[in-house]
Amino acid sequence: MSDSSSMSNIERAKRLEEKYKKEFPQGTPIIVACEKGNLVDLIVFIDRHIAVNTGVTVKQLLEEIGKDSDGYQKNTLMAAARWEEHAVLVELLSWGVDPSITDSIGQNALHYSAYNNKKSTRC
Repeated sequence: MSDSSSMSNIERAKRLEEKYKKEFPQGTPIIVACEKGNLVDLIVFIDRHIAVNTGVTVKQLLEEIGKDSDGYQKNTLMAAARWEEHAVLVELLSWGVDPSITDSIGQNALHYSAYNNKKSTRC
């Protein structure tokens, strides 16, 4: 990735983050992107993370507990599972996100998927 391409991805991610914070003030932007099924936005956030090189792996970033649009604690996989966002789930699992991570009440992504699965059994 060229320097100018990295910079544009960083700027795009900053604008997206501001948008998410404005629309969903209780939420963590990357968590809300997964909750809403915004795969393209998720990839922009991942690309920015890689470009910035914080020393935190993408897997660690995706496994961190944040807040969904309603302010409830979840990680990216839990949020995507809760709302049956199949494409996002596949992307997250491709990064090795651990489905056994639990939230503050002991639920993991499988719990969210099982309790809320209404569309299909793909999730």
